[in-house]
Amino acid sequence: MIKLGFLISRLPSEKILVKRLFFVVTLLFSCVFQVACANDSSLISEPIDKIAEKDNIKFGFAVLYDPLKTDTEYQNIVKSNASVIVPTNALKWNRTQPSQNQYNFQKSDYIINYAVVNNMQARGHTLVWHQGIPQYVLNEKDPEKVEKLLRDHITTVVTRYKGKISSWDVVNEVINIPDGQPNGLRNSYWYQVLGEKYIDIAFDAAYKADPKAILLYNEWGTEYNRDYSIAKRKAVIDLVKRLQSRNIPISGFGIQGHITTNGANYIDETLTQFIQELKSLGLKVYVTELDVAQSKNTSTDTKQYTVPETYNKFINYALKSNAIEDVLIWGVFNQSNPNDNSKIPFYLFDKGTGCNSNCIAVKESFITDGKN
Repeated sequence: MIKLGFLISRLPSEKILVKRLFFVVTLLFSCVFQVACANDSSLISEPIDKIAEKDNIKFGFAVLYDPLKTDTEYQNIVKSNASVIVPTNALKWNRTQPSQNQYNFQKSDYIINYAVVNNMQARGHTLVWHQGIPQYVLNEKDPEKVEKLLRDHITTVVTRYKGKISSWDVVNEVINIPDGQPNGLRNSYWYQVLGEKYIDIAFDAAYKADPKAILLYNEWGTEYNRDYSIAKRKAVIDLVKRLQSRNIPISGFGIQGHITTNGANYIDETLTQFIQELKSLGLKVYVTELDVAQSKNTSTDTKQYTVPETYNKFINYALKSNAIEDVLIWGVFNQSNPNDNSKIPFYLFDKGTGCNSNCIAVKESFITDGKN
């Protein structure tokens, strides 16, 4: 039997114990730091679309013709991180048919063919909008002639890209409750001449031109749990139900997602519920134009969210719905405005340095699958 005194004599001194404890703590901290750095490095290098694909979501960008054609860094980021792209402006009416019966598809052709060559899907934005209407259209007030202009334009554009564009924003931003019109509809040129019927005409023409394309109604301002967004969501749901009651071939809805850091205070489960309600109506739901602007928040009653936190919060609540098909960011490189950065949306990549903190936040959102 070993005596207790012998054991005590074998115990390390207090000084040695402290040294050993310090060594262990240092070693553990080093391991944690290395893992964190490795994870962060992995997040920076792993393509966003590959992360999103694990949730069966396609990820991509709105792209501009000039940098997509001439800027190698821009091209590489798009190729490496996107499985779907959409022209920012090149498919709008004033770009494709600036003069009556005189079409110009140079820029849109390049972008859509770029998607095809690089095994990406392409989206079409947008066929009918209250802005970007050429003057020759605005000059026409006869409903029959306006309907013909509308049908002819949609038929020509959609037919050209049949089989190449997988989904279209057929009508864009048709609700504007402050206009005071029935059902919250925007008092646009199209509404003034044709009434709500213009929406039916647009979807009908697009469907006849490409029955396999997913046809979306795209809208802004539905993201927040605030009075305006709540009213707008109701108007959206009511409109979708009216279209469906008339057998109009609407197959999807686009949540634009132009949000602000202050607006992040009003992003919550009501966004998730809205998406789920759209899905319950049989619609595919897309996030079509996501970006974040830095608010000047002077309120002491709301949190000061950062841009990365705002991206993260929006995507998390969207993904909780288990109904999102695509997520597209409305640009590639960050910009700056020396006078007022609150007017400039922040994107995921910096020129020359690549994936930034916004990019990391978006990747983390897909990794957690809306569960944090």
